[in-house]
Amino acid sequence: MDRLITQVWYNRHKLLAWQIESGKHKVVSGEAWEKNWQKKGYHQNNTVEDVWSDALKSAKKAERKLGKDSIGPWTDFELGMINGKLSALRWALGEELYT
Repeated sequence: MDRLITQVWYNRHKLLAWQIESGKHKVVSGEAWEKNWQKKGYHQNNTVEDVWSDALKSAKKAERKLGKDSIGPWTDFELGMINGKLSALRWALGEELYT
């Protein structure tokens, strides 16, 4: 289950990285975040630089842990299977443990 959680997280991380690279999402300072946090949608399109830095470190850790062959990229079908397996395991083990 830990492997599946890491794979799902890594896929979401890579999507955010692509959004940052393409200019759809911005990495901002903590000061900018605090100043603008009340603006509608601001928090959805911006990430604090310290948080992003930690996410990059976590991605490297995930790559080492799983290996390049188990980290993606996946097709939509493959990603659906990963999410389905994770969902089935959570159900079988008791959803309340993971909510």
